[in-house]
Amino acid sequence: MPFSKSNRNFLESIFKDYAAQKSFKDNLQALLCEEYIQISQDFEVSKLQESWSWRNVHISRELAKLLIDEKGEINRRMLFKAIQLLEENLYSLGPKRSSDGCRQKHLLKTLKLFYDNPSFPQALKKIGKPIGHPGADHIIRETLLLPEGTPLSDAHARQAALSALLTLLRQNVGSCFATAPAILIQQELPLQFLADLEQLLGTGSLKRVKDGMEYSVPLSPSWGMGDLLKPISWASLGDDPVHTLARSPGLISAFTAAGLISQKHTAGEKKETCVALLLQIGFFKKNQEVYFSVFQPQQLLQTVLLKNFEVTEQEVENYTQRKVQWPFGELIIQTPQAGKALASSRYLKAYEAAKRAFKGLTDNALLKAWEFTLASLSESKADFAKWNLYLSLGVNPEDPYGIGQSLYQTLQEKINTINEEMTSYQSRYDHLYAQAKYLEGRMRSASEKDFEWVKAEYQLRRQEINRAIFERDEFYEKGRKLQGIYSHLINFYGEKIRDYFQEVYDAEMHDIISSNPYDDSPAGFRLMYKFGRVQTSLWTMIYSASEYIEYLTAFFVASEVDLLQLPACEGIEKEVAELVSTAINTIKKPEFLESSLVRLARAYQEPLISHPLENLSQVKRKPWVYISGGTMSTLIQLYWKDVNPPRETKRWVESENEYLAFLIDTIKELPYNVQRLYQEQPEKGMLAFTPTHAFVCKPGWSIFRQAWENDLYTYTWIKQQWLEPQQQFLSNCLLDSRMIEALIDELLLFFPEGYRTVVRQALGGFSLAMTPFEMREHILQVLSYEKWLRVGNRLMAIGEEFDSLLLRMLPLFPEHQLREKLVTLFEAVDEIDDRLREQVFERIGKAEDAVGRYRILSAQDLREIAQGLLILTLKTTRTSIFYTQKILEAMQKTGLCYPSPFLFADTNWVNNVFGMVVNPGTAKLELWRFDDSEGRPISAWKRYLNGTDRQDWGLYTQPHQYGS
Repeated sequence: MPFSKSNRNFLESIFKDYAAQKSFKDNLQALLCEEYIQISQDFEVSKLQESWSWRNVHISRELAKLLIDEKGEINRRMLFKAIQLLEENLYSLGPKRSSDGCRQKHLLKTLKLFYDNPSFPQALKKIGKPIGHPGADHIIRETLLLPEGTPLSDAHARQAALSALLTLLRQNVGSCFATAPAILIQQELPLQFLADLEQLLGTGSLKRVKDGMEYSVPLSPSWGMGDLLKPISWASLGDDPVHTLARSPGLISAFTAAGLISQKHTAGEKKETCVALLLQIGFFKKNQEVYFSVFQPQQLLQTVLLKNFEVTEQEVENYTQRKVQWPFGELIIQTPQAGKALASSRYLKAYEAAKRAFKGLTDNALLKAWEFTLASLSESKADFAKWNLYLSLGVNPEDPYGIGQSLYQTLQEKINTINEEMTSYQSRYDHLYAQAKYLEGRMRSASEKDFEWVKAEYQLRRQEINRAIFERDEFYEKGRKLQGIYSHLINFYGEKIRDYFQEVYDAEMHDIISSNPYDDSPAGFRLMYKFGRVQTSLWTMIYSASEYIEYLTAFFVASEVDLLQLPACEGIEKEVAELVSTAINTIKKPEFLESSLVRLARAYQEPLISHPLENLSQVKRKPWVYISGGTMSTLIQLYWKDVNPPRETKRWVESENEYLAFLIDTIKELPYNVQRLYQEQPEKGMLAFTPTHAFVCKPGWSIFRQAWENDLYTYTWIKQQWLEPQQQFLSNCLLDSRMIEALIDELLLFFPEGYRTVVRQALGGFSLAMTPFEMREHILQVLSYEKWLRVGNRLMAIGEEFDSLLLRMLPLFPEHQLREKLVTLFEAVDEIDDRLREQVFERIGKAEDAVGRYRILSAQDLREIAQGLLILTLKTTRTSIFYTQKILEAMQKTGLCYPSPFLFADTNWVNNVFGMVVNPGTAKLELWRFDDSEGRPISAWKRYLNGTDRQDWGLYTQPHQYGS
């Protein structure tokens, strides 16, 4: 019987006991020293949001409120006290709190900057409340969780800015190309970060001038979807998903904001109400099809709210589209029943409130809005005028149903008419000229009496000739100008369109969500109509075909006055105005929009969809919105105003070993002055990318630095210094029958409760010892005969789960070896002196009593027991020494747990880093994501690492190009 559950109860009970004994003198001490046990457990159990993220946002926000007074000044006495408290209580010994260490260090580092460096308080003081920008006002209120309508002050703006700086930035879906550089800016260039916030809140936009040209992007009107789109596996919710989900602070907060749960209820009553709300929607079915599927929190919110407001999605859609101007001129008016209209209106208001409340628990609104504003820079260098005008509008005369064809035809008709008029006037001129010549002859032979009459007739004909010549030449000049006006029109609109339209990153666009949790969903960029104005608060997003046609029409109308002022239009103003009308009439035709979609699909080599107007949701690229991977190189170049693109070192690889060697060799080959940056600053980042993800590489991390600092041939170092110790460890891990049963018991928790007996019977008994590799092969082979497990990637998921389980549990050992291993462990921790070590040893008996007899223990058990013993000995849950990390390192060094993986990068994801490890289940080198001592394979990227998909992995190897 495994000990893991008993052991975790041992640590958790000690942790809770000592946390409960704490008393706090003031709000600051309570904020920085509280363990937040109950709410953290609710987050961890319900799975919808991370407890780490809540602590990250909550502590940063409340600390900013305490440090900045009502006048907007930093309280230095409070700041000094906060630094002292953090230094003394920086790290928690509690379970699953090791990852808090990076956040705590970021807090302390930032507070010290404000205390020691006058530039930081000065930079913060430059930030004031937004003026004339309601969107920025909303973001500040949502950052500080202020009620709607709360009057804002400079103090609020500075509190929001400081909380954004204190909150460690983590990534949501689809924004890695912006998140990676944003993390570097926030953590390594905090003054630049504050300058950005000053500019965003003060002007509503972020501007960069490069090569004499200004690039400006507006403050993102959205701060994203947060965890609303996070894929949640039913399997992770246990055997009672309803009561598990009802513990979610995010759901409770959302339903409370929506008015479905009373704010006056106690915590217990709120959870009971949440259970009732979830049960009534029939979302939960106990079968393996549902169990192995995923859902998103957004679906829960929508389903519950639709049920309670007694409306359907279609009725809400009808309500939102009740008065819509369709692109082709017809006014469609839908009048839903009064009751349904009211219910739909209430639903939409409640849904928006619920989303804000849910996101606000784990995301800092201002920080995310800044990140998504940066994301817009990634596309700002693209020639939007060319992309939109030449492709969407169809300016080539050969483009069917485009404005080019209609303008060309109209111009040709006008030119033909002018030519006819010129011919007419030329004919009149010839006739009059002949008459004049005749009259000249008459005058020479006319008598004195007839001469005056003939002369008058001749002068009249000369006047008529001059008028005919003038009118002929006038038509000729008009025709000449009309023949050249097309290029002037295209050039004018090519320049002018930048004043009226701009593409921006849409943080809430989720038309396409990646099914692979490790691949970023394609980023969405949306067209914004600017009305020709500089004030960004007046700009608006274009969300539909009707809005696109409406604003495109408005653009042609608004720019007509400026067009007619062009020298090229002088004398042909009426004709040019008629051409503008022609363009407007063209874009209002159904054929224009359909042809635009076809042109874009062909230009970008995307599949053509039949009847695209009727199937708009299936069209990937539309004139007003498109999917893109985001261009980190462009973002870097614009943000740091570099003339040249950032230098890349990249290659495709055919094995994990080759990728690892590529990383090491790339850093080895850097100039010494660049290497020294990472030697002096181990946490300094280098931007990097995979075929589907951008992240922050960390060449200064311990084992990575060891690899590139030595003179050994890289593959030799990998084999001798790193691979062989891991392989040797695995070769010593022979599992006897009791150990195998303990691992099976742990693995069974991954399956639906009703199927555990079936799986257990299928696996049978184990009488012989075997290696972890042999056990994994046996499990997957046996389970492959179960038909219900051959669906989709279930066997791969089981394999990943077992691999992860092995990593955190090996080596296993019987309970009678506990004391011996604890002694070995604590003797290897240099930060524990002899006196403290002896005190710990005196308490080992309590751990042995809690363990009981005839149990198999794991490396995870040993580590958590050690943490519990330290809490018992130190009589506190928080220390200034990172004991959990020191314990892990000591265990890795003494072989008490799996050897250290090759950690090389921050993933941008919550609590995760990238690393290489010899998979304990397959004995092969693999890329994993790690959270402290736990890890999981990234099997979905295997095709990029084995040569199947030849896309590049790379590094931006000149950090001075992005701020360093």
